[in-house]
Amino acid sequence: MKKKKWERIWKLLFFVPGIVGLYGIINLNEGTFWDCIYKTAQLYVMEFSVEAKVLNPATEFARFMAPVATAAAIAAALYSMVDYIRIWVKIRTNNVIAIHGDSANKDLVMESLGNKAICSDKSIAFRAPRHILMFEDDFDMYHFMDEHGTKMFYGSEKEVFLCSEKILRGSYENRQLVVCNIAENCARDYWNKYPVTNKKEKILLLGFDNYGQRLLTQAILKNVISTDSQIEYHIAGDYHAYLSKHYHLSKTVHVKIINEKGEERDAKPYDSICDNHDTVYFYDMEWYEILERNHFFDRVILIEDMDAKNIELLNELKTYYADTACYMKFSDEKMLSALWNLEKENIVPFGVNKELYDPETILKEKLFYHAKLIHSRYFAQYCCDGTVDGKPCQNKQNGNLCSLNQCVSCPNLLEDWSKLTTFLRYSNVAQADHIPEKIRLLLGADRRMDEPGIGDEAVKAYHQLNEEEKKKLWQIEHIRWNRYHFMNNWEYAPVRDKKKRKHPLLVPFDELPLEEQKKDEDAYLALEEILRG
Repeated sequence: MKKKKWERIWKLLFFVPGIVGLYGIINLNEGTFWDCIYKTAQLYVMEFSVEAKVLNPATEFARFMAPVATAAAIAAALYSMVDYIRIWVKIRTNNVIAIHGDSANKDLVMESLGNKAICSDKSIAFRAPRHILMFEDDFDMYHFMDEHGTKMFYGSEKEVFLCSEKILRGSYENRQLVVCNIAENCARDYWNKYPVTNKKEKILLLGFDNYGQRLLTQAILKNVISTDSQIEYHIAGDYHAYLSKHYHLSKTVHVKIINEKGEERDAKPYDSICDNHDTVYFYDMEWYEILERNHFFDRVILIEDMDAKNIELLNELKTYYADTACYMKFSDEKMLSALWNLEKENIVPFGVNKELYDPETILKEKLFYHAKLIHSRYFAQYCCDGTVDGKPCQNKQNGNLCSLNQCVSCPNLLEDWSKLTTFLRYSNVAQADHIPEKIRLLLGADRRMDEPGIGDEAVKAYHQLNEEEKKKLWQIEHIRWNRYHFMNNWEYAPVRDKKKRKHPLLVPFDELPLEEQKKDEDAYLALEEILRG
């Protein structure tokens, strides 16, 4: 928006010498009004036909500045033409990404993408296959989409990523639109880097606005690590809106309310469908009263939306309370390290801008690819007939399952993926998010999903388990699946109804038929192919 404003100012400046010159030439009595206009126009091409021997200051100013304005206009036109050609060549030769907006973090994305990025409002830029919209104000983003949406979405293969702290995924009809919620990405990145490995861990969250709510939601979806876990999340902040939005939260975990007197009650009676003993405590008291009441936490997470508030909290924590590992959302790690010795003070910054605005974090290419592979396994088992356009696809043979890395690029699979609702698509994403936990369950707490050959090693470890151990892992996956549905306000019903968010399998694991229990095994058997891709 600011760029367009300056473009308008420069265009107006081009006419300033002409306006001043016309005024001066008229005062010199150089003929009729139209004669004066003609002589003024000549100034722009360095022709001076004014007959007066003594010139006034206005004419002298225009005499020298009009050619400068002409030269500047020519230079701008040449630059625009060269820029147009440069963008055209990049679009033709690279899988480029066009970046639009006035966000202060746009340069971080541009720098990371390097030659794959273009930043231009020229019409040619809208031919890029992918677009990232980054605006300081979401209203400006919507206005930009309204103005240029037709050009950005032209062609079914195009994708538009909306970067915003506030906009949620929703249920958008346009499948080409991908919402990149910065707060959700921050939460995902945090739990990936600092996972819960102790099934009795006690965690305190200071701050429960946008970022805090996303952090708790991701924790409930990701930290499913045991059938007998007793993880505690203690929340300092206004929780009422969160409980209203996630009104089936008590089906996923125990939910306790601690009032200002320290009295404890259930928000709703716990429904044992998810077979776990994790608990979320919401407090009607200040954070320092919580610390007074509970003297020890395994970790404290400072997750206020504003960096300044987190600094204030950290300063008070380090001044008045016992040393506990503090994880702090902060945009600039260098600034934080200038204030504290992070290692000595046991302070771990996360959610720094350089990480949140990394292209992989925004585009989530690897995560979405894993999600597609997960859907490919379901598609290959239950939907695929082994043909493409009526011809054998040479992938599904002799009754065997398709190779996922072939299936994921199959036209039939891609068409089916594009038809999925936002809820179903992100159901696969939620399963992909849980892969690191599955790796740790199979191979140990110190193993990472990015290790070479880790998928093959995990599947081998799975096959070495006895039936009871395998069934425990199936149950963990069912708990995770249940939690995803309940966090999106689905509930049990004998007959499935997508519109009313009803599902017959939202029951405790032991109540599932054996064939349905075994379906949860797929989440582990697919690890080899998913992580190979």
